[in-house]
Amino acid sequence: MDTVDFKLQIRILLERKKISIAKLSRMVDLSSGTVYNYLKGISEISAANLAKLFNALNSVKEKGKG
Repeated sequence: MDTVDFKLQIRILLERKKISIAKLSRMVDLSSGTVYNYLKGISEISAANLAKLFNALNSVKEKGKG
């Protein structure tokens, strides 16, 4: 069974959609430090907050597309 690297997926979506960690944090009402620390592997994040991050990222259109 393959494992999914959620941190990598979030980083890719942030870059692709040109969203900063600060903006994403505001979108989901989390501290930017919480998101930053999770992405750097310093801390873990709850499944509920992880879902919030992906839902927010998926709600944003990619820059340059439509």
